[in-house]
Amino acid sequence: MATNDLMNELLKESFALDDSTERKVASAIVKLLEDKNAEVQNLAVKCLAPLVKKLRETQVSEIADHMCNLLTQKREDLRDIAGIGLKTLIIEIPSSSSNIVRRLIPNLFEQLTNKADEVTMDALEIITEILNRFGSLFTSGENGLATATSLQQILIPLLNHSRSAVRKRTTVALGSFVIYSSDELFAEMIKRILVEVELKVNEEDFEKLRTLIGGITTISRSSSARLGQYLNILVPLIIKYSEFEDDELREICLLALESFTLRCPTEVSPYLPSIIELALNLIKYDPNYDDGDDDDDEMDMDEEEEEEAEDEDNYSDDEDVSWKVRRASSKVLASIIGTRSDLLGDIYQTVASPLISRFKEREESVRLDIFNTFNIMVRQTGFTFGKGTNSQEQSLRNLIPKICKSLSKELNRKSIPTKQAGFKILRELVIILHGGLQNSISLFIPSIETSLSNAASAKSLTNTNLKIETLIFVRVLLMNHPAAAFAGNLKSIVNSVVAAAKDKFYKISSEALLATVELINVIRPITWNDATHQYGPIQPASAEAKTFIDQLYRVIYSRLQATDVDLEVKERSITALGRLIVQCGDSIPSTELTKTIYPLLLERLRNELTRITTVRVIRAIAASPLFDDPVKAETISFDSILPALLTELSGFLKKSHRQLRVISLQCFETLILFNGAKITEANYLSLLEDLKPLLLESDLHILPLVMSVLCAISERSSARVLKGVQEEIVPVVVGILIESPHLVSGGSGLQSLLKFWKSVISAGGDVVFDLAVEKLLAAIEGTGVVPMVVSGVVKSEKSTSKKQSFPIIAQSLAVLTLNTSDGKLTVTVNKLVADITSDSVSENLKYLALLTIGEIGRKIDLSGSHPTLHTSLIAIFSSPSEELKHASAYALGNIALGNLDKYMPVILSNIREGGQKRFLVLMSLREIISRYVVTGTRRVQRAGAEVSSTSYAKLSSFAPELWKLLIANVEQEDSSEESTRNIIAECLGKLSLTDPEKFLPDLKENLKSASPGTRMTVIMAIRFTFTDIENESFDGLLKSLIVNFLSLVKDADLNVRRVTLQTLNSAAHNKPELIRNSLKELLPLLYEETVVKEELIHIVEMGPFKHRVDDGLEGRKSAFECMYTLLETCLTEIEIFEFIRRVIVGLNDAAYEIKVLTHLMLQRLALTSATALAQRLEETVEPLKGALSTKPKANAVKQEIEKNNELIRSAARTVIILGKICDPVTAPKFAEMEKELKTTTAFGDMIVQVIQEVEQQSQTLSTRLTSTSKMQSLQVGGMNVNVSSHGLPGSVWPVRNGMSGVATAAVEMELS
Repeated sequence: MATNDLMNELLKESFALDDSTERKVASAIVKLLEDKNAEVQNLAVKCLAPLVKKLRETQVSEIADHMCNLLTQKREDLRDIAGIGLKTLIIEIPSSSSNIVRRLIPNLFEQLTNKADEVTMDALEIITEILNRFGSLFTSGENGLATATSLQQILIPLLNHSRSAVRKRTTVALGSFVIYSSDELFAEMIKRILVEVELKVNEEDFEKLRTLIGGITTISRSSSARLGQYLNILVPLIIKYSEFEDDELREICLLALESFTLRCPTEVSPYLPSIIELALNLIKYDPNYDDGDDDDDEMDMDEEEEEEAEDEDNYSDDEDVSWKVRRASSKVLASIIGTRSDLLGDIYQTVASPLISRFKEREESVRLDIFNTFNIMVRQTGFTFGKGTNSQEQSLRNLIPKICKSLSKELNRKSIPTKQAGFKILRELVIILHGGLQNSISLFIPSIETSLSNAASAKSLTNTNLKIETLIFVRVLLMNHPAAAFAGNLKSIVNSVVAAAKDKFYKISSEALLATVELINVIRPITWNDATHQYGPIQPASAEAKTFIDQLYRVIYSRLQATDVDLEVKERSITALGRLIVQCGDSIPSTELTKTIYPLLLERLRNELTRITTVRVIRAIAASPLFDDPVKAETISFDSILPALLTELSGFLKKSHRQLRVISLQCFETLILFNGAKITEANYLSLLEDLKPLLLESDLHILPLVMSVLCAISERSSARVLKGVQEEIVPVVVGILIESPHLVSGGSGLQSLLKFWKSVISAGGDVVFDLAVEKLLAAIEGTGVVPMVVSGVVKSEKSTSKKQSFPIIAQSLAVLTLNTSDGKLTVTVNKLVADITSDSVSENLKYLALLTIGEIGRKIDLSGSHPTLHTSLIAIFSSPSEELKHASAYALGNIALGNLDKYMPVILSNIREGGQKRFLVLMSLREIISRYVVTGTRRVQRAGAEVSSTSYAKLSSFAPELWKLLIANVEQEDSSEESTRNIIAECLGKLSLTDPEKFLPDLKENLKSASPGTRMTVIMAIRFTFTDIENESFDGLLKSLIVNFLSLVKDADLNVRRVTLQTLNSAAHNKPELIRNSLKELLPLLYEETVVKEELIHIVEMGPFKHRVDDGLEGRKSAFECMYTLLETCLTEIEIFEFIRRVIVGLNDAAYEIKVLTHLMLQRLALTSATALAQRLEETVEPLKGALSTKPKANAVKQEIEKNNELIRSAARTVIILGKICDPVTAPKFAEMEKELKTTTAFGDMIVQVIQEVEQQSQTLSTRLTSTSKMQSLQVGGMNVNVSSHGLPGSVWPVRNGMSGVATAAVEMELS
């Protein structure tokens, strides 16, 4: 009791010992260590940890000496207690107490040579702890080298000790020692070990030979960089020794080769073919069991033979350790496959088939390892799939028949872990290949039925995991295959899934309901026609399909009706029911829908927990393709609940829950588009009142959705409702343009705004046009009154538009003008031209007129009605206002697109004249060329008027003259200005897209220019060619020339190098296929630019202050940005180990931006190249600790403090993510750092938040991986929509034409 009380006191921070009691307490604890009672001894040892932190160094030294003496005692309990006590003391003493350790070392050396094996083993463990904490003692100080030499001379002979336990502890100690040993000692150690190895081989002493090779493996883990230079000797020897008739020796040899592969990747590369060949030979090494080599015969076994084989698999021999050899062989292959994605093509040729043939492995642990190795290969294929190469993907497809035959047999085994691993492989295959099993599905139906059966299992938890894994596979299988692939098997799948949906465990039931959603797609597929953007003919449900639909309906309804189920089950049952109604609603009795299902959905809509999911479901039902058929539409009509539904949705718009408001707005749009005629006028007017406050909230995400609903209302409502839009909504929209132009300056906001103007003008005609134009112009002149939120209250206030809103107002006026009557169009254009030419109008009006006339002139030819317009525009180039000059240049370029024959000669003439207006004319030319390249290729519809294709054809005739003129302008003196150079580069780049055979070689010739400005312009021009427009002829030619351009990364001029790096980054991001085959030449040049170059650093004196300026910083930032992009797009072409080395070097860069970039790359590598990165985690410890301990200056401003906090957050996030791949055995320092980070309170709640974010993202990623389906891109309502092979995938539902691009043309059914 007294000892326990003492320990409790010692743990208190306030407890302190004075001089008089310190020695007494220390003596008492030492005495208790020798107590005959084991419990007292254990308590005394526990007291040591807090005690040594409160004692003076002299007292701790005395305790250490006493415990060293106890190590030599004959009593075993005293030796054990002394060993534990010394290890505790070494771990707990401060790092500054190195003198204590120095005193210990001679005693420990003496005990290492003790004849008693137990004493030696204890001393080895303590020495290992000293090396881990105080290893620097062996490299520093007067006696550091002598101490290290003595230790090495003691340890190496112990490798020859007769007792295996001593030898094992010696190898561990050597692993810790080599980290601190000098190069000379390291070289001597390797030589002595090699001599011993040869001696043991000659003596055929395989037991000690195993120890020596194990020691080499341990050394490779601790000091791989230095061991790498000896691999040319070690690898051939180890491959040779693996042929000896000793299974344990073979295992050790394979483990050594695995370690070399992971930790010495560069040096081991020449031996990889030999290592693979060895591993493939030994993975089938099973001398005591003959399972036959004829795979085909094995696959054709009947049920009786399979049972016999199952019995044979239970064969056991306690002395047979050949399974260890096969397992080690599998691990060797896994290490190569997981780290050498660049060899994946060769691996498929040599490794894939042998691995598949070993799926029949009789030892379960080995079989699971083989499954895991194959899964790594499949995942590596997934990381490279869709990134410009499909050879590996095709190789995997070719193996599908063989994989399915092998796995189908393994899935019929009794082993649950084997079944789980098998279904996991199949799931990965389906996700990576987006299907691929259509010809083999029937092979897996029996195993699916067995796995999902409710048969009693002794291992209930294991059986539950198997059911969940099976259901995930079934869902992915259904999602990624056409309905025809399941012909003949649907009954079995339906019965199994229905049984699982009734399971009492919510995880199983929930996963089964998700599978049900995909099952409905197969039972009643509804196809989507890419050409017409419409659904195909809906075939009547067959009798069998109706039976299945009834089964699914009953189980879904039972789960939905239950009140005592988990929320996840409720949500997924609602989702499943929605899918069933959307695709099979006509097979459910109408009375059942109106009296049972719809009222139940309305009830769930009123429930706070399930309302979001229910709104999504109602939106999907409203857009169901069954409504296209009047008979089917009558069956599934929800008119009976429509008034109550609208009331509930209107209430949701007033809630503060943002996600609820978003999905409610989307639902409103769908309801109006497809059921607008059934909504009353009163409902519409009430909805307008609810929408008005949402417009005034200035929410960037909600505003486009509100606009989309308003568009739907304008197009489908009565005159009274339209009047409400005009009077209540139009002023609010004008107010948004004036007060919050950033909300509608681009993207979905601008798209929805322009669509709104088009909708209201189409419905309201000239009346709306006059009102809208009046409000917009009044805002420009400052005389308008618009609704605004002032102190939380909506008020009408006078307001003048900001300059940022002028371009948006101009586009709005253009849309209004182009969609109104011809008379209004003429009057408006005349008024705009008059404002441009008048000297009496305000600058604001003139500025707006220029922007608007440009928008209109791009769509219609103004040269006939206003022949001198271009003269007026060029005259404004002399205006003192920069804004007017730029607006005039914009207008000139856009009106030129209306009639190139008239305007292009004028523009060319003005460029030749040069002078101050040359820059502005070049801006006009950029407008012409940019819109020519984009619009001319896509031929899009804008504002109801097709851009003239004649103009685009005619620009080609001007291209040669334009090219010569632009090249000539590159060399002009004022082209050295960055703005001018950028414009010329953009024009050259985009113009080269029109005739690559002619223009690209010319650009290449200009790379030889002596002018850095010219070379820079050429590289920038290439960057502007990386557009999202497909141009196969251009890309094919550029691919052969790209190295010539990007080789300027080694240019003598710093700015040229920086621009080239930016161009390389752009190519990697936009068109990686252009550079993929050239990366072997480009990557060394790129890596060179990541190095800090001292010659580019200089000191600038500013008064009494000195600033360190790094001229190479921008180039390094560009280089690391490029590396990050390449990691995303060209992983297969990167030698990953060299890449990781460069990233780790970047961690030490002084620049904040580079540190954050390297953190992001490490996080990405943890996902794509975890095995390779895990070997280098120890090297990241110090840089990451440095980032975590960064502190801002005492006089730092708010921005600097925020940057510092963001750096710490980034480093913490990196540590947490890398911790998921960290093995504490191979990376103890990193594991310790992660542990300290998770327990520290220095950062407040930030670490907890980071951990939660990482876990949440991991779960999201896992969900996406299991929900991936084959997607096809199409255009609906002006926006890309992804559609699966069923037309209605699990996560995205396309709907009919008319849905807005903002609210998306997909009714999302995926759960949050």
